[in-house]
Amino acid sequence: MKTRHILIATALLAGVFSCSKVVTYKDELPDRFVNEGAPVIDSVFDIQDGKLERKLTEGSLAQIIHIKGKNLAKPEKIAFNGIEADLDKCYCENEDSYVVIPRVLPSDVSNTIEYVTKEGRTSFDFTVNIPQLVLTGLSNEFAAAGSSVKVEGDFFDLFGFGVEGSAASVKIGDTPVQVDSVSETYMSIVIPEDTPDNSIITFSWEDVTLGAQTKKIPYRNTSYLFFGNFDTAGFWSEDLKAKHLTDGSASGDPVSQGYRFLRFNGTFGGWSWNSVGLGDGWYYDTPADWATNWVFIQFIGGIFQLIDIILNLIAVNFI
Repeated sequence: MKTRHILIATALLAGVFSCSKVVTYKDELPDRFVNEGAPVIDSVFDIQDGKLERKLTEGSLAQIIHIKGKNLAKPEKIAFNGIEADLDKCYCENEDSYVVIPRVLPSDVSNTIEYVTKEGRTSFDFTVNIPQLVLTGLSNEFAAAGSSVKVEGDFFDLFGFGVEGSAASVKIGDTPVQVDSVSETYMSIVIPEDTPDNSIITFSWEDVTLGAQTKKIPYRNTSYLFFGNFDTAGFWSEDLKAKHLTDGSASGDPVSQGYRFLRFNGTFGGWSWNSVGLGDGWYYDTPADWATNWVFIQFIGGIFQLIDIILNLIAVNFI
């Protein structure tokens, strides 16, 4: 029995010595959060590139990147084109730094990453792609005066719409238009009370590379109606032939304003039959190129050219 107790005690002591040895090994590991000099950036990768196979030379706003290098721990400043990243959203060790590119437009484009720690600073050539404002029009060009209407496009929040003191503005004539909601892909404005038909909404903003920009959007435009009188509208309507069937070469020909809706004027009954000629822009080169999207109709006397039955680009507003 005594021999048995001695063997157990020996095993326990061996375990204690073994544990203390493991702790010693851990103490000897390098501290990943201590720098030994000024920061050095060797390369940049996308956060999704876990195998570090594709080095990046450019990135986008709000993109998360992985910076490889040395002495990258405990940064005091990481900036892209002078715009500082939120360090609370960064994770930085000695050789690896994970950073979110700020979703803010710079006032000056240097195409560099500036990395600063207590031990020094460095810069690295890196282009951040700067988006331009996308503004396609109103979701409803015939919204009632006094109501809120959606403006369709992208990157609204980057250009200062609705921000006091910003260069971005929305006006009808000299009357400021209220911006009541803004996000990356959504903006809504309030049409001022008593705004007349055929007004023009002017959007103004400052582009980093292009400078001052403006775009004009029609509001409740009633000129150049597709059919002046819906009661008599037909495929060969006199209104249509007189105003809109032209190649644009004659003096006084109407110029396309890029409106997103067709305009029909007049009244019609709930059960009436109305003939209207429509097309979607003829964006196919020839019927042979996209044969499945064309319908050929045979009449006495031959085959007439067809009409694309997919009118997915057409929207109709009745006024």
